[in-house]
Amino acid sequence: MKVLVRSIASVMTGTLLALGILGAHATLLPIVAHAQIIEESAGNGSTIPLPTSIGDLVQIALALLGVVAIVFIILGSITYATAGGNDDQQVEGRRVISSGVIGLAVILSAFAITQFVIQSLAQASQ
Repeated sequence: MKVLVRSIASVMTGTLLALGILGAHATLLPIVAHAQIIEESAGNGSTIPLPTSIGDLVQIALALLGVVAIVFIILGSITYATAGGNDDQQVEGRRVISSGVIGLAVILSAFAITQFVIQSLAQASQ
């Protein structure tokens, strides 16, 4: 079970790292290329400012990371519950649970900061 949790964690970490690099590249490339305020069409004739779009992408990424943290908490709980008296598995399960909870707290903090920054930028642009 320990090997399974570590291999799943490695795959998730690699996937999130790749998505983060691709997302940052795709998000920041227009800013670097044009060096001006870029607005995208909302489809109904109105426009959405770029900082708001970037904020939306960051919030989506944080939501996905929150799901990953919850998955780690669940995997740690399963490891702990199926330990069957094995102290090493119990310790590993508690470690994965605590790491997931800490990660979730960091993600929620980042989400709150992102919300504050997006609202501040929206008010400043009006």
